Amino acid sequence: MQTIRTKFFGPTNRKDSRYKAIAGNGEKGFTLTVNSDHRLNNEQNHYRVAAMLIEKLGWFHDAKRGDTYGEWFGGGIDGEYIFVCTVEYAKVQKAVL
Repeated sequence: MQTIRTKFFGPTNRKDSRYKAIAGNGEKGFTLTVNSDHRLNNEQNHYRVAAMLIEKLGWFHDAKRGDTYGEWFGGGIDGEYIFVCTVEYAKVQKAVL
């Protein structure tokens, strides 16, 4: 299972506003920072940078190619977005009481 976290960084005197995607623990090569696309809203920019990192890392789902990654789902919490790649074996089951 893979996860990606995205954050927004406002503009500074030297840089435009940007979005950063961080996969796993953020090791080198597992992050991507891009300038905001001002044609998109905040949520769309979070999804955009996550999709760009998924593509960069090859974590996309294409059953025809035999990829093992599942579908990606995301949502926002506390100003950040979290994206999770689903796989069948990671499905949460109802606890037996």
